[in-house]
Amino acid sequence: MSEIVNYKMMTVTQAIKDRRSIRKFKPDRIAKQQIELLISSACAAPSGKNRQPWEFIVVMDEIERDKVCNVMEQGIDQSEKERFVGTQPAIISSARNTLSIMRKAPATVFIFSPDIPHIGTPRTLLESLYDLAFVQSIGAAIQNMLLSAVEIGLGSLWICDVYFAYEELVKYFQQDGLMVAAVSLGVPDEMPGMRPRKPIEELVQWR
Repeated sequence: MSEIVNYKMMTVTQAIKDRRSIRKFKPDRIAKQQIELLISSACAAPSGKNRQPWEFIVVMDEIERDKVCNVMEQGIDQSEKERFVGTQPAIISSARNTLSIMRKAPATVFIFSPDIPHIGTPRTLLESLYDLAFVQSIGAAIQNMLLSAVEIGLGSLWICDVYFAYEELVKYFQQDGLMVAAVSLGVPDEMPGMRPRKPIEELVQWR
């Protein structure tokens, strides 16, 4: 592992400050062990009732990547024609831009939850509350992945545009649970600055 993973000595706070959404990756392949480390970090996240409501599908093979991206493109086409007719063009354009990034990323991890049903499934109030807790848990897991990626010199992009091809991707991967997000990974080929953040004075109430 030490020969493949080069750690940067940094605090958690520094990793948080250094993390960026990377949209340009170098063509360098990344090792399976690096992905395993990131998923191990994800699985260390807290989860409601310790249910650990996450599953991961890692796409690294180039042929498989092309298949998955083609499925996503078909889904985006359907969304533009049928599901989101009248939607602002920029929204669909953003999804297509994300797809172009995924086509070049050396690896993309799709995150599912077997504990949460697909979008649109009727839920009781109690079930909805559990769903919210599990989605929060998965968000924490994804953030762990992103911060660990910074530590080993990888860039990452947290992707929700997969929703524009939700039905197609879920069917392709043969998953019964909710597709929560995807994360593309690779050696960064850009170093963007931090985007503006709202001052905490506007966000916090002290009582």
